[in-house]
Amino acid sequence: MDMVGVLCDRDREMMLEFSGLCVRRLNNHLPLKIFLSLFQPFLDANVLKEVEKDRLIIEHAAAGFERGQTSADVDVDEFV
Repeated sequence: MDMVGVLCDRDREMMLEFSGLCVRRLNNHLPLKIFLSLFQPFLDANVLKEVEKDRLIIEHAAAGFERGQTSADVDVDEFV
Protein backbone atom coordinates (compact mmCIF):
# COMPACT_ATOMS: atom_id res chain seq x y z
CA MET A 1 0.00 0.00 0.00
CA ASP A 2 1.22 3.49 -0.75
CA MET A 3 2.09 5.95 2.00
CA VAL A 4 -0.96 8.13 1.27
CA GLY A 5 -3.20 5.11 1.77
CA VAL A 6 -1.40 4.23 5.00
CA LEU A 7 -1.80 7.79 6.27
CA CYS A 8 -5.51 7.85 5.33
CA ASP A 9 -6.08 4.48 7.03
CA ARG A 10 -4.33 5.67 10.19
CA ASP A 11 -6.36 8.87 10.20
CA ARG A 12 -9.56 6.82 9.90
CA GLU A 13 -8.50 4.54 12.76
CA MET A 14 -7.70 7.50 15.02
CA MET A 15 -10.94 9.31 14.21
CA LEU A 16 -13.07 6.22 14.87
CA GLU A 17 -11.15 5.43 18.06
CA PHE A 18 -11.56 8.98 19.37
CA SER A 19 -15.25 9.03 18.51
CA GLY A 20 -15.79 5.71 20.28
CA LEU A 21 -13.94 6.99 23.34
CA CYS A 22 -16.09 10.11 23.46
CA VAL A 23 -19.32 8.12 23.13
CA ARG A 24 -18.25 5.67 25.85
CA ARG A 25 -17.49 8.55 28.21
CA LEU A 26 -20.80 10.21 27.45
CA ASN A 27 -22.56 6.89 28.07
CA ASN A 28 -21.29 7.03 31.65
CA HIS A 29 -23.73 9.87 32.30
CA LEU A 30 -27.14 8.32 32.78
CA PRO A 31 -29.24 11.22 31.42
CA LEU A 32 -27.28 11.14 28.14
CA LYS A 33 -27.66 7.39 27.53
CA ILE A 34 -31.19 7.78 26.21
CA PHE A 35 -30.28 10.55 23.78
CA LEU A 36 -27.04 8.98 22.59
CA SER A 37 -28.84 5.97 21.18
CA LEU A 38 -31.06 8.32 19.16
CA PHE A 39 -28.15 10.37 17.83
CA GLN A 40 -25.65 7.55 17.30
CA PRO A 41 -26.33 7.22 13.53
CA PHE A 42 -25.84 10.98 13.12
CA LEU A 43 -22.60 10.91 15.12
CA ASP A 44 -21.27 7.96 13.12
CA ALA A 45 -22.14 9.62 9.80
CA ASN A 46 -20.46 12.84 10.91
CA VAL A 47 -17.22 11.03 11.80
CA LEU A 48 -17.20 9.25 8.45
CA LYS A 49 -17.77 12.59 6.68
CA GLU A 50 -14.76 14.05 8.51
CA VAL A 51 -12.66 11.01 7.61
CA GLU A 52 -13.57 11.49 3.94
CA LYS A 53 -12.67 15.21 4.07
CA ASP A 54 -9.33 14.33 5.68
CA ARG A 55 -8.67 11.77 2.93
CA LEU A 56 -9.34 14.34 0.20
CA ILE A 57 -7.02 16.89 1.82
CA ILE A 58 -4.27 14.30 2.36
CA GLU A 59 -4.50 13.18 -1.28
CA HIS A 60 -4.48 16.80 -2.49
CA ALA A 61 -1.39 17.59 -0.42
CA ALA A 62 0.36 14.44 -1.63
CA ALA A 63 -0.40 15.32 -5.26
CA GLY A 64 1.12 18.77 -4.68
CA PHE A 65 4.19 17.19 -3.14
CA GLU A 66 4.52 14.89 -6.18
CA ARG A 67 4.43 17.99 -8.42
CA GLY A 68 7.28 19.47 -6.38
CA GLN A 69 5.19 21.99 -4.45
CA THR A 70 5.98 22.93 -0.88
CA SER A 71 3.33 22.85 1.83
CA ALA A 72 3.07 26.64 1.52
CA ASP A 73 2.33 26.29 -2.21
CA VAL A 74 -0.50 23.77 -1.86
CA ASP A 75 -3.72 25.77 -1.87
CA VAL A 76 -6.57 23.93 -0.21
CA ASP A 77 -9.06 26.58 -1.36
CA GLU A 78 -8.34 25.75 -5.01
CA PHE A 79 -9.19 22.15 -4.21
CA VAL A 80 -12.54 22.86 -2.60
